[in-house]
Amino acid sequence: MPEADSNIDDRADKKLCRKLEEKMMSENENFQKNKS
Repeated sequence: MPEADSNIDDRADKKLCRKLEEKMMSENENFQKNKS
């Protein structure tokens, strides 16, 4: 059942991507605050 494994990997990847996106967003917000 390789499909099930790849689904789990895919979900983990999406979680990781979201975490990275949130990190970038918060860093960007902090950057905007510091700039002004």
